[in-house]
Amino acid sequence: MTPGISPATERTPRFSTSVSANARLRELVERGARILPLLVDRPTASGLDSDAPPALGHVGRAGVAVDSIDDMRVLLSGIPLDRVSLSLDVDAAAAPLILLYQLVAEEHGVPAARLRGSVRGDVLKEFITPGGTCLFPPAPAMRLTRDVLRYCRISLPRWDVLSVCGHDLAEAGADPAQEVAFALTNGIAYVRTAVSAGVNADTFVPGLTFCLSDGGSRTEVLAKFRAARRIWTRAVNEQFGPDRAGRTGPRS
Repeated sequence: MTPGISPATERTPRFSTSVSANARLRELVERGARILPLLVDRPTASGLDSDAPPALGHVGRAGVAVDSIDDMRVLLSGIPLDRVSLSLDVDAAAAPLILLYQLVAEEHGVPAARLRGSVRGDVLKEFITPGGTCLFPPAPAMRLTRDVLRYCRISLPRWDVLSVCGHDLAEAGADPAQEVAFALTNGIAYVRTAVSAGVNADTFVPGLTFCLSDGGSRTEVLAKFRAARRIWTRAVNEQFGPDRAGRTGPRS
């Protein structure tokens, strides 16, 4: 497959190939952006190549197609990777995309220890929401998350690996109580996974973020956030020791 070109229709949206997405990232850098968002399409997030039969009709529809290291090379061409942070919007396919990013950065002369970025690695949410990109059953998916956490702790110490996405649960039909309950339960599961990977809870928990929906009145949203923060703090302190929750907490 030609790097940066995917077998999408002629009416492919903007920024759906590595060529067009690279042009957009360059534009953002020129305007002073230091956090660069990168949304991959559904086949990429599902671990599929663009020419795989199940990917037909989905390539480039809601993000850029990344099939190989050549696509990542085109995507990151001319980007000062030592001065920007990449925000990678992907869950189940986080492991290969982080590695492709690291390999291309090293080709640019930027060592892994200097790379900054974040990835939405909320694999549990994918099992709860309809149509989630589930590459593996829950147990193997969490083992992979554990391995990614361990790898990033050693090789990519400035990389944030997890963001719990409660707003996706709300969009799937969860009411505020269900959204908070599932999001915080998932968060606790990730903390346990990090601890099992040898990551110190004191360093991991403050970097764990929650993104909750802001639907409803201002009073309702504030009440939900305050309740979620109190529940999260109590649960983390009870299960992992006092003062582990730090300043982390749900946000919109």
